Amino acid sequence: METYLRCWRKFSDFTGRVSRTEFWLFILVNAAIYFFLAFVVHSILLSALWTLAALVPSLAVGARRLHDSTHSALWLLLGLVPFGVLALAIFMLLASTPGVNKYGFPNGS
Repeated sequence: METYLRCWRKFSDFTGRVSRTEFWLFILVNAAIYFFLAFVVHSILLSALWTLAALVPSLAVGARRLHDSTHSALWLLLGLVPFGVLALAIFMLLASTPGVNKYGFPNGS
């Protein structure tokens, strides 16, 4: 839970790096909350509000994940083109760059 909350505390930090585990945990928990609100509570309004609330933190953690594999955060724009989300998912699955890269230390250390 601490890993998930760390992403929320750093919601506006687009610098640094984040591990695959931290990124995917954040994405999966947010998806679970969204589906709970949309399908269990049956509230389109609450699920839309949750999506809006999680937008900036999701972009920030995505940018830090790309930095961890030595890619620019501008690659997030790939999600705006058809099938770009698939390519972006591959970038998010890439292994972390060991040691220091041009975006800093692993996991913001």
